[in-house]
Amino acid sequence: MAADNSLGVVLVAMVANIALVVFKFIAYLVTGSPSMLAQMYHSASDTGNQVLLLIGMYFANKRPDRLHPFGHGKAVFFYSLLVSVLLFGIAGWESLQAGLQAARGGTLVAPPADGRVTVRGTEFRAIYLAYAVLLVTVVLDGISYRKARQALDAEIEARRWESFREAFQKTSDMPVLAVLTENAVAGGGAVIALVAIFVADVTGRQIFD
Repeated sequence: MAADNSLGVVLVAMVANIALVVFKFIAYLVTGSPSMLAQMYHSASDTGNQVLLLIGMYFANKRPDRLHPFGHGKAVFFYSLLVSVLLFGIAGWESLQAGLQAARGGTLVAPPADGRVTVRGTEFRAIYLAYAVLLVTVVLDGISYRKARQALDAEIEARRWESFREAFQKTSDMPVLAVLTENAVAGGGAVIALVAIFVADVTGRQIFD
C-alpha cells in the first residue's frame, strides 16, 4: 500500500511538472521574463527528479539476489540524493545565470515591442500570460503537495507518530518526502516570481524581474 501511495504521489507530480514546463516556456517566449525562464528550469529539473525517483523505486522493489541478499531498498535513498543535487545544482545554477544575464541588460528572447499579444483574435498584455501561468503553477504544486501530504499523514497514522515534524524526521519513504519538500519550495518560488514580475510591471524597473 505504501509503495502504491508513493508511486501515485510521484506520478501526479511528474504530470503536473511536464505541463508546467510547457506553459512556462511559452510564457517566457511571449514575455521574455527572466523569472519565467528560471521557473521553466525549475519545473524541468523537477520533472527529471521524478524520473529519478521512479528509477529508484523500481530498483528498490527488486527481489533480493546473491549480491544483494537484503534487497535493493537503499537504491531509493541514492536516487533521492541525486534529486537534491539536480534541484539545487543544475536548476539553481541555470536560474542564477539567467538572472545575472538579465540584470546586465541581456536577454535570450525579446518581448513584443508593444508588450501585447493576440490569441484567437483577442488582444491582451503579454504579462497577463505570465501571471496566469504562475497562478496555475501555485495550484498544481498545491495539488501535488496535498497528495504527498496525504501519503505522509497515512504513514503518521499507521506508525502512530505524534506530529508532522516527527514523521518528517523518521519516515523512510523518500519519494513522498522528496515530492513534499520539492513542491513546497516550488510553490513558494512561484509566489516570489509572481510578486517580482508584478513589482517590475508596476514600477517599470525590470531589475525586480
